[in-house]
Order: sequence, then structure tokens, then C-alpha cells
Amino acid sequence: MDAFERFETLAGLARVEPIPPLDVTQRVLGGIRRAERASAVQWVLPVVSGLSAVAAAVVAVLALQAWDMLTDPLAGIFSSLTVVIQ
Repeated sequence: MDAFERFETLAGLARVEPIPPLDVTQRVLGGIRRAERASAVQWVLPVVSGLSAVAAAVVAVLALQAWDMLTDPLAGIFSSLTVVIQ
């Protein structure tokens, strides 16, 4: 018996064999549980983004102060004297 005849015999047997029942309940429930756990942690991204924005604002304020000193280099040296003079 060659390979093609064997294949035809097996294909004929497969056509008459009943289909086994499928139970995917556990996999579906597992997927739902994983999705619920993932949604419980969705607050992390907005919190971390907010903290990052606060840090960026602090850096921007400090950089603005440093930029003001660069426009007038002697302002940092004489800032204490200007308070006394006024």
C-alpha cells in the first residue's frame, strides 16, 4: 500500500469519526480573570504620567531661573545688594 492509498483510507475513517466535544470554559474564564487584573492596574499610567509632568514643571521653573541669570550674568552677584539699596 503506497502513501496516497493510506492517506485516502485514513481520510475516509476521519470523515465518519464523531467530533469530540470541546470545552473552552476554563480558558475563557482565565482570559476574563487576566483582563480584570490588567484593568485593576490601569491607574498606574496616569499616575506616573502626572508625576512626570510635575517633575518636568519643576525642571522648567528651575531652568527659567537659570536662563534669567544668563541674560544678566551680574544679576546673581548683585542680587543681595539690590535688596539693600532699595
